[in-house]
Amino acid sequence: IQKLEETAQAIYREWFVEFEFPDENGKPYKSNGGEMVWNEELGKEIPKGWSNEKLSSIINIKDGTHDSPSPTEDGYPLVTSTHLNPYDIKLTDTYNISEEDYIQSNKRSKVDKYDILFSMIGTVGLVNYVLYDEVNFAIKNVGLFKTSEKKEIAEYILFYLKSDYMKLYLASNPNGSTQNYVTLGFLRDMPILVPSYKTILKFEEISQKVIESIHLKTK
Repeated sequence: IQKLEETAQAIYREWFVEFEFPDENGKPYKSNGGEMVWNEELGKEIPKGWSNEKLSSIINIKDGTHDSPSPTEDGYPLVTSTHLNPYDIKLTDTYNISEEDYIQSNKRSKVDKYDILFSMIGTVGLVNYVLYDEVNFAIKNVGLFKTSEKKEIAEYILFYLKSDYMKLYLASNPNGSTQNYVTLGFLRDMPILVPSYKTILKFEEISQKVIESIHLKTK
């Protein structure tokens, strides 16, 4: 799983950091004379036709309940940051909440397959890609990126959130490492490079196969 993950992250860096994605002739773009233009916001050149946007302008970003529902013997798991693994969730470590609390929580932040969860408190920046066919848990103090609504860019955003750039962005968090939390506004303001649609689709073809292999091995 680690090797598969490293492979996908290496491709992400090559394509979207070094700009050596395949050009029209299948050759690395930048080193084969691909046109670059200066981007003032980023303070560097990016491929022509690409842009820099706030992540919230591309997908919906929410967070889980801020309430503390009472535990119940039966019911639905309440997932927090401590339960997140990269491709599965420690559901046996959670406590259950009532159906009423579950429904109420889901009005705010319903999780679906192919969404991304992001720890906002404690160990900030843990990323989980939801691959359960049926999602029957609620979330508390966890960021929710609704990539299920735009599946065609889900893996691109997944590996963006796992990138070195994201670690640098989290280090700029005004709440500081001593506070150990990020706000919903901070997540929504994340700057993301938006490549050409064709390039994203090519990346998705490769990364989806990697994710499928990881998912099988996780199961």
